[in-house]
Parts: sequence; structure tokens; C-alpha cells
Amino acid sequence: MELSEVELKELWSRSDEYFQFSFDEYKSFGSRLKKWRELNNLTQRDVALSIYKAREAMQLPLSTTNSLVKLYGKWESNDSDFNTVFSIDNLRILKNLLNVDYDFLFCECDTPHRTTKDIAKQIGLSIKSIEKLSSMDKRYDGDNSSSAACYSYALLSSLDTILADDNLLCYLSYFLTHVFYEEDAEDEDFNTISVLKPINGSSDEDSILDGESIDIDIPSQLDIFTTTIATKLCNLRDKKSISTTNIPVLSYNKSTPIDIGHTFGERLRHWRRLKGLTQNEVSDLLIDYRKHFDLPSIDKMSVLRTYQNWEQKTNPDKEVRISLQDLKMLQWSLGCSFDYLLGDSDEYYDFKPTPQEALGLSDASVEKLSRYTNSLYNHDDEVPAYASQILSALDLLISDNELLSDLTYFLSDLPYYPRLNFCTVLKPIDFVINSPSDIAYKDELFNDKELRNVFLPDISKRLILLRERNHYNHLPLKEHIDKSIQ
Repeated sequence: MELSEVELKELWSRSDEYFQFSFDEYKSFGSRLKKWRELNNLTQRDVALSIYKAREAMQLPLSTTNSLVKLYGKWESNDSDFNTVFSIDNLRILKNLLNVDYDFLFCECDTPHRTTKDIAKQIGLSIKSIEKLSSMDKRYDGDNSSSAACYSYALLSSLDTILADDNLLCYLSYFLTHVFYEEDAEDEDFNTISVLKPINGSSDEDSILDGESIDIDIPSQLDIFTTTIATKLCNLRDKKSISTTNIPVLSYNKSTPIDIGHTFGERLRHWRRLKGLTQNEVSDLLIDYRKHFDLPSIDKMSVLRTYQNWEQKTNPDKEVRISLQDLKMLQWSLGCSFDYLLGDSDEYYDFKPTPQEALGLSDASVEKLSRYTNSLYNHDDEVPAYASQILSALDLLISDNELLSDLTYFLSDLPYYPRLNFCTVLKPIDFVINSPSDIAYKDELFNDKELRNVFLPDISKRLILLRERNHYNHLPLKEHIDKSIQ
């Protein structure tokens, strides 16, 4: 199996286990590479071949695929320290293939994106949800957006649309998070609704008592709830249809040219001069770093010559090789970001994206989620008392890739291809039109927007499955055991 960079970037849709995993016990570059690969069900050869393709696309020197597989295996097995010497180009490729921050690769944070925990604390969603949304392709470039970016835009816009509807959030949160223990009761009085239909619609007592009674069991009650949610989704779609034909160009996707230079040596020299430092003073900073972190001491002249050699690496056609430890030392000593050092950004310091930039949600959505989260600690009359349940329900929605996909296609104009085959239940089809009435029906029944209702049955099914999963997770331990025995 050979995976392209785009395919690897879309792994979020394949393995949900990845997003709920914490790397806090993995404190080396190699161990993190290995665990990331295992979580995404890839072999070392899969990743190595993807690196090969990336190098080929960047017109970098190529070795044989087998030698690259062996090299990648060495990266994973060298988990004792950061003395592994790396091509800077390979580091940049790894960062993009894994869709992580350099801080994660250098074990400076325990989540693939360094701002995940801060954003989770601010808007109340789980780390798993934040990582999943952060991993989506948000390289929106107007009409030139990739198919992956178009899908991300439609999905995130769908979440924005749902978040804007307070009434829908009320229904979704109650349905998904309210634990109905009475469903497990043997007595039907606890789980059946009786509806009385008075004779001839009369309101007198005899007509009510003598009227027909309808008993609605739990499955039927669930159908009522999901039908109501489906109705609200239809109303939501009719009020605001999400268009993917006018995708914006994100302002933070545009880089402002700065006369820095792109090579490793040029960036070091530019930053040193900007800080008003001499090469000799930088060598002192590097020696201080080694002392601070109890690294083996090196005489000053050797440190100075090494740094001078780094600044001379200005040939864009020659790959720069440097140890991970030396990169960490330069970043810490000079106070700049890894992205700046490695040529991914012209921002000198660590760029911390806002929740809007990291997740792709609107200002209104982030503001609402932040207010809901704050209300958990400070009472707010304008926030529903069930704000916590709304946050939990959103986590559940985001955890279900199929449900997210169904909602996205239902609420947006993303292209889809309904194949009616020979089935004429919804509307006549060309193969079996036999009369003028069939032609008239074909023109009138189920326009393009209404035909998207084909996603509603699966949305209802996924909601019920999510609710059952959440219900099961809240049962006492003994009931878990009893159910597993049965």
C-alpha cells in the first residue's frame, strides 16, 4: 500500500483511536513515530514510501525505497535520545505527513498540535474532538481549494450551522446525553407512553375514557425523537444552505514576504543579527544550554566552529543535516520557533492559532462554546442550564465520522450521486416512464435539495447508535458485566 501526502492527511477519517490517544508516556522521537504509525494501522514501508514520494515531488535526491525503509526503521528504533542526525527536508516532510507540530516531534507537547489542551480548556470540547477538527485540511484557496479542503469547509460549516440553532442543540443534547434507566425496567408502565384519542374529538370525560388508546413503546419513542430532529434539520437546511462554490481564501493562509532567506544558514544569520548578537555570543548561549540540561561539555572553540558552519549552509541545492538535539538547542537558545528555523514560517516566535484558525469554526461558534464552558464555573442566565450536556453531545457527534459525513452532505451542496437503479418508490425514472403522468411526477417529485433527504434515515440510525453507546457507557459497572455475560 502506497499512501500519498493527501491520503495520509486524511487519516483522521480512518482511525478514531488516534485522536483519543495521549502521547505523554512517549518521550522520544522514535517512540512517537512508532506509536503514531501503529495507531494509524500503517507499516514502516507505508510511511517510508510516502516520504519517498514527497521527496520526489520536492525534487530532492532519492535513494532506493528499500534503503529509505531501513532508514525509517532506524528512526523508530532510536528512542534513547535526540542525537539522531536528520535531513531538515525529511523533518519537514514528516511534520506534514503526520499532520503534527514540530513541538510534538521534539516531545515538547503531548498532543499532535501544541495548542490542543488550551483550546479544549477554552471551549469545553474534548481533546479528542479538538485534535480531529485541527487535523482537517483548512487550506482554503477559493475556487482553487482541493477536494479535501472543500469537504472540510462543508463539514465545519455544517457544525457552525448546527451550533447556531439553540432549539436543535436542545433536542440533540437531550436525546444523546439523557440517560433513560427506565428503558431497562421490566414493568411496561416505566417505558410505554399511552395516547388517548377521544371519540369524535370531544373533550368530555366519557369520550376521553371510551376513546381509542395508542401504546408507544421505546423504539417508537426513539422514532418520534429522531423524526423531530430530522424535521428541524430540514428547516435548518431550508433557512441556510451551505455552498461550496464560494469558499473563501483564509487570511492566515497568506504569507507576507519578508527578506529573510529560505536556507537554514540564512535564517540563523538573520535571526542572530536581528537579536544583535555576535557568533561568539551565540556560542556562549549554546554552552549555557548544555550546562542547563546536563549535556556533555564541549570546548567553546568547537561550539563556535560548529555554529559558524551552520550559518554557512546557504546552498539551497544541498541538504542540511543536523541532530535533533542541536535543533532543540538552537530553538531554546535563540528563542525562535521550530517553524522559523526549519523554513516553514517567517514568524520568529511560536505562532499560536486562535480556536477559529485551529478548528475552522466561526467566531460565533467559538464565542458560544466559550460562554457555555465559562457557565460551568460562573453562572450565566443567558446560557442554558444544560450547557454541559450540549458540549457532551457535540463531542459525541464529532466522534462519529459517518454521522458527520451524513450531516455534511445533507446540509451542504457537496456533490453526491444518487443511483435510483430501477427503484421508483421516490420518483419515476427514465427507464420505466410509461405515461405523461410519470413525466409530470418526475419533474415535480424530489428536487435536488429534497433528494438529499436520502441521508436522513442514516442520520437517525447513527443518532440512535450514538445514544445507545453513551447510555451503555453510563451504566454501573455491574450492569456492564451482566450485559457482557448475556
